[in-house]
Formats: sequence, C-alpha cells, structure tokens
Amino acid sequence: MQEGTLYRHILRDALKIVWRNKFLWVLGFLAVFWGDVGTYQSFNPAFGEFGPALSWPISAEDALPSSDSFTTGGLLTFLSLTLVVLAAIALFIVVVTVGRGGLIWAVAQTRERKAVTTRVSIRKGLAVFWPLFGISVLTRVDLVLYYFL
Repeated sequence: MQEGTLYRHILRDALKIVWRNKFLWVLGFLAVFWGDVGTYQSFNPAFGEFGPALSWPISAEDALPSSDSFTTGGLLTFLSLTLVVLAAIALFIVVVTVGRGGLIWAVAQTRERKAVTTRVSIRKGLAVFWPLFGISVLTRVDLVLYYFL
C-alpha cells in the first residue's frame, strides 16, 4: 500500500454509494442531527482551547419566573407547554435515531449490491432503535459525569 492511501479507497467507495443512492442523503441528514457533532465541545476549557467554548446566553434564573408568581391557569399552561416540548424532543430523537439505524443498514446492503428502499431502511432502523439509543446515551454519560462530579 502506498503512503497516504490508507483511507482513499474507503472515501471513494462511500462517494460512489451515496451518489448512486440519493435516498441515503435523507437518512444521513437525520443521522447528523443526533450525531456527535459538538458533543465534546464543552471539554475544551479542561484541555485548553482547541475550539470555541460552549456558552449559554441566559441562565435558568432569568428564563423561568419565580414560583410565587404562577396562577393555577399559568401553571397548567406552563406544564402543558413543557410536555409538548418534551414530546417534540422525544419524537425528534426517535426520528433521528431511526434514521441513523436505517442509514447503517442501507449502506451495508448497498455494499453487498442488494436492493434497498427508504421504507425498508426506516423499518430496519426502527428495529434497532433501542440499541442505538442506548449507545448514544452511553456516549454522553461522560459529559454528565464531567459536569456533576
């Protein structure tokens, strides 16, 4: 093997697969949203400035009103909106994780020269939702430990 060509064939094959199967683009975009892009960005201050540090524009005290200013209707509205936001986040995580699983399966099938459709890819991604979700959660445990220990 020539020097500098270690990954060249992998990148060439990946480009061919994606170019010939444009439906994989949708699954790829979904996979990026729940991917590890920026996950470890908050470690930068601990290891020196390797990139831009994560900062929050407002604090929790500024974002939420004090509990004594809530009325019963206001509290129910706040709880309802909180549940809607949490449901939207859960739906987003499910869709993105299923997209990641479908992408993995579709690329594996395409490399074996088998026919692949978007619908079947999504079904296969749904079948492996819990293992992929567990892996995603486990890869983020270190962030929780970093902040709270």
